[in-house]
Amino acid sequence: MIPQDKIGHLKAGAAAAVAGALLGAGAGHVLDLPLEALAATCAGASSIIAGLTKEAADWLDNKTNPGMHGVDPLDALATSLPGVAAFVALVVTRL
Repeated sequence: MIPQDKIGHLKAGAAAAVAGALLGAGAGHVLDLPLEALAATCAGASSIIAGLTKEAADWLDNKTNPGMHGVDPLDALATSLPGVAAFVALVVTRL
């Protein structure tokens, strides 16, 4: 069973991936670039950035208020996973 904390991170990563993919596809449309490639890249990058940013913010919070948050690399991984999966799925379908 997946812990509720990790499910929350997966959901946040999925939301970041969708937002990144939509922005990437929109930018690709405006700039006349390959939509799938840009959407896939932005989906993966946005979820990775979201996961790393959240854990960095938790780490910084702990510097001023020790013990305020747990800092767990698996949280960053769980947040990154949906976007990386979307990237792989979109790239593999284009091969």
